[in-house]
Amino acid sequence: MKDDSVLATVRPISSLPDLYQQFFGYRLEILEKLVGRMRAEYDFVSKTGAKFDTEHFKGRLVEAQRCIQHTNDEMVPESMVRKGYIEEMNIPNAIVAHPEETRSAKRQRTE
Repeated sequence: MKDDSVLATVRPISSLPDLYQQFFGYRLEILEKLVGRMRAEYDFVSKTGAKFDTEHFKGRLVEAQRCIQHTNDEMVPESMVRKGYIEEMNIPNAIVAHPEETRSAKRQRTE
């Protein structure tokens, strides 16, 4: 459940306590789902006697760590936020479809 929401464009023009409260709640929901999925996987292994896949569960822990770290990184202290200033972000344009992949707007009539 990957989510890389960033607050860079809204942080400088927002009430940080309100923004961070909403963001934290949202990220907590993601983390709860991740932990719930880990619990279900663990319970399955425990109940069925299946082999405990250490690498799999370590991967889940890394995923949880990344979620927590990203959440923490986005909650920049108010003293470090420049109010009203939005950093320029370098986001490349996405190509939705190549011209040869697009269909004509009208369908041919069939009789």
